[in-house]
Amino acid sequence: MKKRQWIFGGMLLMALLFGGCQSPEFYQERAVDRAREYLLKKSTTLTPLQREYVKFNKPLIMSETLLGDPGEGVSAGGDEISPHSRVHFNIAWVIPGKKEIHMVFGVSEPSMAMWYPERLIVKEFIQPDKKRDGAIKAGRRFVLNTLLDLELGNINRVRFSEPGFVQTTYKLELNYKARGITELEAEALTKLTQCSLVWDGIVPGEKIIAVGLGQPDLAGWKPMISLFTSEADLRLHIKPEEKAQETPKSQSEPGLESELEPGQEIDKDADKKPEVKKAPAPPKPEVERLLEELVEEKKADDQ
Repeated sequence: MKKRQWIFGGMLLMALLFGGCQSPEFYQERAVDRAREYLLKKSTTLTPLQREYVKFNKPLIMSETLLGDPGEGVSAGGDEISPHSRVHFNIAWVIPGKKEIHMVFGVSEPSMAMWYPERLIVKEFIQPDKKRDGAIKAGRRFVLNTLLDLELGNINRVRFSEPGFVQTTYKLELNYKARGITELEAEALTKLTQCSLVWDGIVPGEKIIAVGLGQPDLAGWKPMISLFTSEADLRLHIKPEEKAQETPKSQSEPGLESELEPGQEIDKDADKKPEVKKAPAPPKPEVERLLEELVEEKKADDQ
């Protein structure tokens, strides 16, 4: 009897010692349930089907350490995190029919045992255009290093504003000896597309330009010359195809079609201004024609 009591007492002690410790999956699932409930409460733009999707589909969990020293595993090349660290967790759902990702933000220790939702973030993640961003960075640095007499206002325009892109036809001196490249490399440069980065100056009509060469999608774009010029000069060096896209020619006089009445059409002549003329009347139905004949015959009999 005493032996049974001793065994029962030991089991009770173990239950008290270890009963409060749960697996990491338990804490993670509880945090997901809290995030799901918070999202459904705060989001008012989801359709019933989208709400069902959130209820019955697993989210994506993203994390980043905010505070705390890394654990031994990190210093040894592993991926362990100190249990005393503070970690930023985003529990996110990619919902069908929504461009934005719905993320529930919260901070806790790495186990997520004390994770609670703090804010709902709805954001559309747009992939950056690395080729375009690289060209802007290279062109901006080149202009600031070469146009040393720019006014402070124009310098700030180049530093803090986005440039426009246009294909140009500026004459470039590709002297391979002066540029420290081989003759074959200079010949390869002539086959690239000339594209210019254009910033507006602080004075209307002034342009700050970085002319460079690269692929049509700006891959490998490198600046060649920089200019501080006028808008009129820039227009003289814009590629003809670019000009055609800027100012398309109208095929007919604007607003003329809206003035037409039903049954009218435009008579287009190369030597004349478009004139409006009446379309021929449609033939009368047979019944209407016979009725008119009967009316004419009755009139003739009465006379």
